[in-house]
Order: sequence, then C-alpha cells, then structure tokens
Amino acid sequence: MGSHKFAACLIFYHLTQSVWTSPQETFAPTPTVEAQAIKLQELGIQNLDNVDWKKFWKHVPARLPDFEVLCGFGEGDPKKVPRTVAQENVKTFCGDKKGKGVTIGHPLDGLFDFDDNNTLNITFRQSPDCGEFNDLVLDEGDCVANLNGPIDECDENSSDIPGGTAKDGCFIYILHPQNKPAPTQEPRPSPTPSPTPEPPQGDPKSLQIIYETFISTGAEEWQAWTFFEGEQGTAVDPCAENHIKQDKTAPGATGYDTPFIQGEWNLRFAGYAEDCIFQGIGRRGENGDVGWLHCPERRAIMCLEDPKRGGGKDAWKNCEKGEWSDDRIPMAYCDWS
Repeated sequence: MGSHKFAACLIFYHLTQSVWTSPQETFAPTPTVEAQAIKLQELGIQNLDNVDWKKFWKHVPARLPDFEVLCGFGEGDPKKVPRTVAQENVKTFCGDKKGKGVTIGHPLDGLFDFDDNNTLNITFRQSPDCGEFNDLVLDEGDCVANLNGPIDECDENSSDIPGGTAKDGCFIYILHPQNKPAPTQEPRPSPTPSPTPEPPQGDPKSLQIIYETFISTGAEEWQAWTFFEGEQGTAVDPCAENHIKQDKTAPGATGYDTPFIQGEWNLRFAGYAEDCIFQGIGRRGENGDVGWLHCPERRAIMCLEDPKRGGGKDAWKNCEKGEWSDDRIPMAYCDWS
C-alpha cells in the first residue's frame, strides 16, 4: 500500500510539473481525473504495480522548480555575444543534437563563430546529481527553452549578453561566448625534392687559370688572371688566346712567385651560360685548394694549386711578340667531376 501511495504522489507530481514550460508560467491547476488517466495512458502506465519508477523518473519536465540561471562567467571573462545571434545558434544546436545521449563526463558541445575573433560555445551536460542514469537524451524543446534562460534573463536591456548557465534537474546548459581557439598548425608536408637536372653532356672539362704579366716598350704594364676551358689531364697552352675570361687587375708578382688568386668571377663554362662562379680564397688551403668552382645544380668543385706555380723561373713561359714581353705561368685548375 505504501508503494502505491508513493507512486500516486510521483505521478501527481509529474503531471502537475510537465505542463510548466517557461520560467514565467505558474503551475497549472490540478488536472482532472480524466486528464490524469489520459496522461497515464500516454506514458504507457496501465497498472501502478508494474511501473519501473526509476525509468519513470527519467521523464524530466521542461523546467523543474529548482530551475535557475547564472549570468556570465566572472569579471575576468567579459565576452558577450549578440542576443539574436545566440538565439539562432541555440536553435541550430538543439536541432542538431536532439535525441543524442549524454552521460557524466561526456557532454554535447557546439562551437559557433560570431565574428573573426570570438565563438559561442554551447554545452549540454548531465548533472552529477543524476549520475545513476546512463541513458539520458537531449530533448529539442527542453534544450531551446532552457538555453533561452541566459538569453532572456541576462542583461535584459542590452543587445549583447554575457551568456550563462542554466541548471534544470538532471541537466546543465551552458552558453559561453569566448575567444576563438587558435587554429591548429597542421604539419607541412616535406617538399618533394626536384630532380637534379642533367649536367651538360660531353667530355669532362677542366677550368685552368693562368697568371700573366705584360710589359710593353711603351711603358704599358699589367697583370691578369686568364681563364681557359680545357680537357682533364691536358694542360692548356698558356700562350693561347682562346680564353673564356681575362681580368687585368691581378696583383703584381714578387720575383717569380705569383700571388694566390682571390675574388669571384662569373664564367661561361662547360656549356652553361655565364652563371658558373669561380671563387678564389687568396691562399693555399690544407688540402692544396686555392678556390672553388660553383655551377648550377652541381656540387662545388675544389680547385687546386697547379704544380708549376712553385716551379720558379723555369715554370714561366715567355709569350712575347715583337716589342713587348708577355710571361705566363699556370696558377690553378678545377677538374669537372
């Protein structure tokens, strides 16, 4: 008998509360016996002895008497969202999430950007007070009604609202305007290396550099770096005139000792346009290197001191003609590899 009294009270409570759908409405008058019978049939209850009361309690009314709204999120979180924007976002969220389940620790969330820097975060979660229920679902009508609590009751005279939290029985609804999350930096794919262009075809080449000193009877005098393109293993004729470049600003020699070449020169070499670069370092390196040859899409080529450079007087070749003196000596070579 006691259980029947409890059941009757519970049904009566449910019937009187389920008609309350907004915070402004008051409780409806007690339904008639006929209305209560119809409501019981709608709920599928034919016999009070067979009621699963725990399941029955999951039919939470739209707004229970303990419904409350908390406006905003503290002074340190002053973000606001336009009221009309929030209303539209609530309709979208509740429509998209209707019928979906929620449990403790697994809320339903939605993010709605309302300008370039801000987003509205809407959350529907289960209250810890109802942790024993594992299959609660979102009702679209209840969702809209409850989320409109912060919209209607917070900053009523302003077009922008701070959002807030609505608590209703087993559910918590959150309407939170906040900064838009920074976009996640996706890792950039490693660029596919371009295939190395084929080098110019033909026999391996050798860049050979001659030091030249010129004196004429008219008191004209200059020194030059003269660049030749030759074949590997074959010394060019220092007196030849088919050079690919000549620079008459070389420093003077000290006796028969020539200076080391220093500077950069663009060269037309081995079939390339004038975009190969010879770079002299002005000294002999630890590996006998005196410079480098750089050509597009090719590794740098080490240029070595020519053995004749340190050969003294006998290493020089006199290319004089007529009334002028023109002495030359091999300085360096860069073998194409």
